[in-house]
Amino acid sequence: MKKYEAIFITNNQKNEEGLANFIKETETLITSLDGIVHQTEDLGARQFAHPINKKTMGHYISIATSLPENKVIELKEKFRLDPNVFRVEVFSYDKPENYEAQQTEQIRT
Repeated sequence: MKKYEAIFITNNQKNEEGLANFIKETETLITSLDGIVHQTEDLGARQFAHPINKKTMGHYISIATSLPENKVIELKEKFRLDPNVFRVEVFSYDKPENYEAQQTEQIRT
């Protein structure tokens, strides 16, 4: 399995309970696709540079996961027609384990 980072941009109109349900459902979907969820991070609401579907703000969610390579397309297709999800981008996640320590060391020198 390969590590990925999935970024979801959802409708900002959702309440906190709806957002928590979306995250839980997404994590359940990933595990049903034989994946492992490593970290979920709520990045908060942000304003868009250009409107998407006539909306100017969206809620960003980042999920670091391990998935079989052939399951990434299934993950993206699940949300393609969902009206509450504006974008789904899945990136290869190659951040080293000690990334934070490396960044701190570079700042000091």
